[in-house]
Amino acid sequence: LEFAGLVNGGKQNQHAELTKDIDVPEGASWIPIGEEENVYQGVFNGNGNTIRGLHVLRTNGIAGLFGEISSDAVVENVNLENSCIDGKFAGGLVVYNYGTVSGCNSAGEVNANGEWSCVGGLVVYNYGTVSNCSNVGEVTANGEAAFGLIGAGGIVAINEGIVISCSSAGVVTANGEDS
Repeated sequence: LEFAGLVNGGKQNQHAELTKDIDVPEGASWIPIGEEENVYQGVFNGNGNTIRGLHVLRTNGIAGLFGEISSDAVVENVNLENSCIDGKFAGGLVVYNYGTVSGCNSAGEVNANGEWSCVGGLVVYNYGTVSNCSNVGEVTANGEAAFGLIGAGGIVAINEGIVISCSSAGVVTANGEDS
């Protein structure tokens, strides 16, 4: 939570490495790392460690471990287990990816609700690179689509970048009019 506060407070070029697994306390609230005005620009290396029990509830906004990462940012080797991510735009790991997401895995529940909602098991909007990642969690989009703009994807919901060597074994569901 401290790390998110630094980045969202204007220190976007922070680098971090996980040295052990993290069990998020039940009931802990989470604000995604990197938001529109303070996009994450650093390197976050999970070193293969696991974050368990991350719960993000942002009904009318973006929800994920990271909100937005820049073209210079790298998020790698992070595993999520028993997570529950819920928002209008919800990604298991990243909502807006302009950088690199590599070697990451998600085994949690990701839900997007509302008009124009989008959900991705790992990334919602990909404009960068996603490689060697997997999702085994449940991915669900619920809502009315205006102009058919509802998206749900096991790895990425909306892709305008590169996705390489990724797999999804989780159930992906889009419910609603025009979905």
